[in-house]
Amino acid sequence: MIRTPKSVVLLVVGFTAVLSGCSADMSPSPAPSVTSDAVVDVADLDGKTITISVGEVLAIQPADRTHALRAVQVDADVAEFVQGSNSSDAIAPEIRGLTPGKTSIVLSDPTGEIEDIAFTLTVKR
Repeated sequence: MIRTPKSVVLLVVGFTAVLSGCSADMSPSPAPSVTSDAVVDVADLDGKTITISVGEVLAIQPADRTHALRAVQVDADVAEFVQGSNSSDAIAPEIRGLTPGKTSIVLSDPTGEIEDIAFTLTVKR
């Protein structure tokens, strides 16, 4: 029978514990479930297709130029348009994805500063 010194046994047990601790730390943690909002410059919208997720908000920048925009065409079952505000801190208009689908959107500026903007919005799950 071969006898193993206690120090070797303790070394092997300690090394195994360290390795098991390392492997637990190296496993990838699940990605947080966060809905990120999208921001787009008004100059980049016309003629484009924009995709957002249900619950996600598309903010149209710059707020100081776009606050007066109105949605003259949008499928209210797919997306909701929220007009901006011209308060001391201008708030950009937003479009919130409600249900999966596709809608054509036309934004109009009653002040005439910005020409009508037409684009397609796709809302995914």
